[in-house]
Parts: sequence; structure tokens; C-alpha cells
Amino acid sequence: MADIFISYTHRDNAKLSDEQQGWVDRFHEALEMRLTSLWGQHADIWRDLKTAGSDVLDAAIEKQVAEASILITVLSPGYVRSDWCTKELSVFCDAAEKGAGLHIGTRSRVVKVVKTPVERGVEAAHGALAESVGYPFFRLDQRGVPLEFDVRFGERARQQFLGRVNELAYDICAMLEKLTGTSAGRVAPPSGSRVYLAESTSDLAPFTEQLRRELEQYGHAVLPEQPFRHASDYVERVAESLRQADLSIHPVGASYGVIPEGERRSVLELQYDLAGREAQARPEMTRIPWMLPGTAGGDERLAAFAASLQDDPQLLITSLDSLKMTVADLLASKKAAPVGATLVRERAVLVYLIADRCDAAASQACEDALFAGGCEVIAPLSSGTETELRLDHEENLKNCDAIAIYHGATTEFWLRTKLRDLQKAFGYGRPRPFLATAVVLAPPDTPDKRRFRSNEVLVINALDGDLPGVLQPFFDRLASSRRVS
Repeated sequence: MADIFISYTHRDNAKLSDEQQGWVDRFHEALEMRLTSLWGQHADIWRDLKTAGSDVLDAAIEKQVAEASILITVLSPGYVRSDWCTKELSVFCDAAEKGAGLHIGTRSRVVKVVKTPVERGVEAAHGALAESVGYPFFRLDQRGVPLEFDVRFGERARQQFLGRVNELAYDICAMLEKLTGTSAGRVAPPSGSRVYLAESTSDLAPFTEQLRRELEQYGHAVLPEQPFRHASDYVERVAESLRQADLSIHPVGASYGVIPEGERRSVLELQYDLAGREAQARPEMTRIPWMLPGTAGGDERLAAFAASLQDDPQLLITSLDSLKMTVADLLASKKAAPVGATLVRERAVLVYLIADRCDAAASQACEDALFAGGCEVIAPLSSGTETELRLDHEENLKNCDAIAIYHGATTEFWLRTKLRDLQKAFGYGRPRPFLATAVVLAPPDTPDKRRFRSNEVLVINALDGDLPGVLQPFFDRLASSRRVS
């Protein structure tokens, strides 16, 4: 029996020549290598290699589909138009429902790899595709045109491709471990903390899934373990789950959400109010509503609910990374601290100070200030071949604890490039989030620097040259991220 069956249309694996690999060939190879590394044993991944045939599944393929643990669908316009592919999806879902079920906890055993986007309505017509959290292997350009992550499109596309494969492999490994009862020991031991991650709307599904994944990686129990039915007992089930939680997170997106049977309000409002009651009964429990900056919806009910959240002192309107930092700080502070507990540092924090050669001399003051604050500082290589410089940069991004980007004589394009590199770090194999990331705005003073702001990183204004003083927020973030009982 295959662990994983890849369902795809052969149009998405087109090759320019017999010597080249198609997109699905490269995806299969990269996933198998990364998954085997994470799982610690060979991952059996199967797909139909025939390039032609009828629209009727033969017995061998149907058996492989039905017995697979996980089905990966390579979604594209060609996939949803293929009778062969939709038949594979149907066979897998039918077999799963008759066996262990279609879900592992909150995750669907149908994993959607989105090679080329299709309309949501088209996905909805295929049942399991609509409810599956997708892994987009593309980005949209300024015109909204999808650009696929394809190694043939250059280094940036290659890194994006490998980064997304790494993310997918990690999640599949976690599902396989639960299905087989094995463990590769990749996650932290149980922390004892329990987080209720509220049901939200489809526009926030990628964000909430990423948040759930990282909480679990750090050993926190995430509630509920399985999604609740929107039946008449919905409120009772949510209340029971909240009674077990130390912290609840309530993502609010661009739509009002589902209304359970017998209720007049959506799941967003119901969960938020129930968590408020629990927080009143147990003051040690914290409720955090969260919205992305710029979130807006046309529904009057959503607008009224969002307006009511403005009175909540815990409301966060920020990026996902900032939310994760806040949650980490709260969970650390909730641990019972004995008298005299201090910041434990088994080793100094390793800060990667990214500075261009044109700022080599000017950034020395920043390096000295970081060192004086108790950090070990690593800087980019000052010389070497282009390949050596790139490999050193990737290793530093992968292994450091925190990042400080020194923006002095460099251009705004250079800064944006380095900020994008932070996202690539996980594609290089980085196993954990950064403790802190910051941009140090240094002389010369320019209008662009004065206008620069970010929800993703700390912005440190050192245009007046007072580096030791202005770095304090960076040190505070490092301290709160490393605080233990």
C-alpha cells in the first residue's frame, strides 16, 4: 500500500524533451526526498506514470488510490476538467469514509497542491477539494497573473518551490505519524499549554492552519482536535473545549461566517462570547481576537461585530508573525515562575547582522551594540565567490536566532530583497521562527527611510546615531521570546 498517491493530469507534467523532467516529476522527487528525511524512513509515493489512456481507471490504479493513506491532488484547470482525476478523488474519498475517515484531527487526508489556481466555485463542485487547505505553488504578480514556482524560472522560483515542498512535507509527516502511530521526534515535548484556536472563515484558513502547525511544533495542545459540527449542540461543545484552554485565539476575516443550527449569530461571535464568559470565570484564561491589517467585509453583521471588538483591549490588528510572537510571549508568561526566576540563557543569542559591503564600516557600531547587549553577532562574508556568499547567507538565515538588517547607504530595493530572504529561510530548512527580526534605519537620512514602517519586523530608527539606546526594543523582544520558568 502506498503512503501517498499523487493525483494529477499529465498536461501539468509536460516536458520540452525526453531528457527533462516535468513539473510533477520534480515535485514528486523533491517531496519524496524531504519527507523521507523528516520521517526517518522511506516514504512510499505512487502516481500513474502513463501519459495516455482512457477515462476509466484500471484495477491496479484504483487499488492504489483506495489503499493510500493520503491523496495529493495537483490542482489546475486541467485537473478539474479531467474525468480521470475526479474519479481518483472520488474513489479515495469513498474508501476513506468507509475506513479510518477522511480527516486526521483537523486536517483532511486530501491534500491540495495548487499548481495553477482555479475559481472557488469550481473547487466547491468537487467536495473534498473545497474543504482541504491548499498549498499554493504560485504567486501573483502586480497584474494578478499567477507565476508558478518552477525551478526552470530561476533561483527565486526554485527557492519558493523548495520552501513550499518543505512545508507540505512537514504536515504530511505529522499526518503519517498519527496514522501509523510512529513518531520521528520532530516536535517539542508537550509544553502543558492548551490553546483554543477558534473556527474562522475560509479566507483565513491558510493563516489559521499555519498558526496551528507552529503551535503544535512547539508542544502546545491545540483545541479542538477536530472541527465541530454546526449542529444544535455546537455551543455546548465549544464551551466544553474552552474550559480546557489557557488561551483562545479568535481570527476575524472578511466574511461573517457560518451560523449553526438554532442560532442567530455566526461561529465568530458565538466562540468569542463563550471565550469571554470563560475568561470571566477563570481570570488566568486569556481571549485574543485577531484581524489582519486592512481587513474589510461588506456584511453589515460582520461590520457591527468588528466595531464591537474595538473595545476589547486584547484586540490585535497585526500580521500573522506578530500574532505568533504575542502568543509565544503570553504562553511563556502563563507558566508558573518560581521566586527569583530569571532569563535563562544556555548560550548567547546568535544574531545575523545583514549589512552590505558599502555599510561595512558604518555597521560596526551596530555590531558592537548588539555584542554589548549579550548577543553573539555574525556578519556576512566580506569576500568570496558569488556561490560562496550565497551559501553562507543561506546558512546564516537557517541557523541564527534573530535577524537585524542594517539599512544605511543601501537602496530601498536592497532592503526589500533582504526582507524577502527572511521568508526563504524556511525553504533552506530553518526549523523554527526567528526570536526577533528588525530593520535598523541608519544614516544617511532619506524620505524613504522616514516613511518606512512594517507589521512584519521591528523598525529601529537609528538615523540620529544613538544605536545602544534605540536597540532596546530588539533586546526586549529577544528576552521575552527566551523567557522560561
